[in-house]
Amino acid sequence: MKLEALRVFQVTAQQGSLSRAAAVLGRTPSAVSMMLLQLEEEVGGTLFEAGRKNRLTPLGVLVLEESRRANEAFDRSVKAIRRFATSAAGSVRIAAVPSATVSLLPPIIASFQQKRPDVQLEISDVDSAAVRRRIRYDEADIGIISATPEDEVEGQLIERTPLGIVCRSNGAIADAAASGEISWELLGLERLIVNTLVGSEQLLRRPLHGGEGSFRPG
Repeated sequence: MKLEALRVFQVTAQQGSLSRAAAVLGRTPSAVSMMLLQLEEEVGGTLFEAGRKNRLTPLGVLVLEESRRANEAFDRSVKAIRRFATSAAGSVRIAAVPSATVSLLPPIIASFQQKRPDVQLEISDVDSAAVRRRIRYDEADIGIISATPEDEVEGQLIERTPLGIVCRSNGAIADAAASGEISWELLGLERLIVNTLVGSEQLLRRPLHGGEGSFRPG
């Protein structure tokens, strides 16, 4: 089964007609029709309902899903090969939250480039959600976020960063800070401004809602 035949089928299913699919693929309608017939012979069944290229059979639905996966995997392989071809040792794509690109990465990158100047580094400064998405879809090799990974990816703790509170000097939080301890219950009563780009909201949500424990000013 040829990948090109799966791509032709996928485009035809998306376009809903032979003529539109042929225009997108740069082929004649008869050539597209021939490839679809050959694909149906290979899979052993019809992919479209009779006379309708805009409605798939149950087999067609399955083949469409598998063709998408196959084409996406092929496209990822092509990108990886092209990345490698641009450098003798390839490249490393890093997606990181802003706090990491400012404080954590600069000395690491400087040291790495001294040791491996032949490796190309691609750094993306994005929020935690975008980091997860890029790792999931193979758009980054390394991701740095400020919360525990929720997806099916491997994660490793590389740094602990303390959280701080900025408040006015004459409120309940300031009074509690003066005594050396601020409860999460007290923080839960106040309106808080957090930086969603680095995952602070996710880190605070559980203790604030639970109201357990306390926050000790540094």
